[in-house]
Amino acid sequence: MKHITCGFLLLILFYSVSSPALSTAEEVTLSYTASTLTFLPGRVAVDQGFFRQEGLDVKFIQMRTAALIPALANGHIDYTMSFLPPIDSALRGVPMQMLAVFVDRSLHYLVTRPAVKSGADLRGKTFVLNTVDLSGSTGLVFQAVLRHFGFDPLKDVKWIAAPDSPALFAMVEQGVADATFLVPPWPQKARDAGLNVLFRAGDIYSAPLAGLSTHRRTIKENPNQVRRMLRALVRGSRFILQPGNEQAVGASIQQWLRMPAQEGIAALKDVTFAYSDGAPRSDKNFWDVVATRAQLLSSKVALSEVADFSMVKEIRSK
Repeated sequence: MKHITCGFLLLILFYSVSSPALSTAEEVTLSYTASTLTFLPGRVAVDQGFFRQEGLDVKFIQMRTAALIPALANGHIDYTMSFLPPIDSALRGVPMQMLAVFVDRSLHYLVTRPAVKSGADLRGKTFVLNTVDLSGSTGLVFQAVLRHFGFDPLKDVKWIAAPDSPALFAMVEQGVADATFLVPPWPQKARDAGLNVLFRAGDIYSAPLAGLSTHRRTIKENPNQVRRMLRALVRGSRFILQPGNEQAVGASIQQWLRMPAQEGIAALKDVTFAYSDGAPRSDKNFWDVVATRAQLLSSKVALSEVADFSMVKEIRSK
């Protein structure tokens, strides 16, 4: 019996020493700002074990935009998938850098009350938006789409604010507002509720929505960890884009967003056109967005300080 016990203990010791996933996984915190499919590559990388296979124990947490940059700066979190907060912070001189892009077109869909059947019907209507001003990502999409339909977004319609997608959906469904912009899976929910999904903003508006950013301190002190984070997220994005993985991705959506798996799979059809596997599909579009933000913020920071995709491009090529 002693020999069996000793052998069993030696076996446990062997696996604890030889398996990084069991004993030496680095704890890493990756944040996102909204429970939508915008940040699905991160969730899939967790659920499929891609981070674990890189020796990383990733905590994927939702965090308010206002808390994001201070948390990165003081080391309370390590990485974020959000787009505008790290870009704007870098342009203000905070040592942040974007390393990858995983959604490079707008995922916003124009959703309206049943009576609003075309763009021409939007004049004089009330929008509800999850923004406090029109300089953020939702505000820019709102302005671009309204101009596409020939309206002045500041004169021809009204808008009010709400905090998140559930509130936006509820206010349009209940008739408090006539229209909004929702990102998946909410457009599918809107169809199921009898609302109209009139327009996909990504057809006219190319703007990154999700990527990977971190403090420059992390890039300097732990480049190997950065490389492993990127590798896992690239795998997550590619996994989503492979048709044979629909059921597995649907299971991730079901667990994460608490929606039926088949509803999640249907919602995927609203997003896959916008996913990238780590780098912008158009460098020009990306840098045009950054230049626009720099002008808005009167930034003197060199644009090259804001993002560097060389590492993820190297990873993608292997």
